[in-house]
Amino acid sequence: MHNKQKLTKIEEEMWQTILAFYETYKVMPLRDEIASILTFKLDKKISPQLVQYWLRSMEKKGWIEIEPLKKRGIKLK
Repeated sequence: MHNKQKLTKIEEEMWQTILAFYETYKVMPLRDEIASILTFKLDKKISPQLVQYWLRSMEKKGWIEIEPLKKRGIKLK
């Protein structure tokens, strides 16, 4: 088992969003899709660039792996 570092509140929200999206559509969400969902859920504007920042943080914490150059390149760990 990997030692995963604790997620921040927003990272936890993003994790749940990614899981729900994958469960529904059977593909990983795009950064734009995550940003749109979080904008709606949190009632504040979330940009794809901010999503990318949080994804990188989640990768460093051991929760996901980002596959460069792939549109839907998020792998859960």
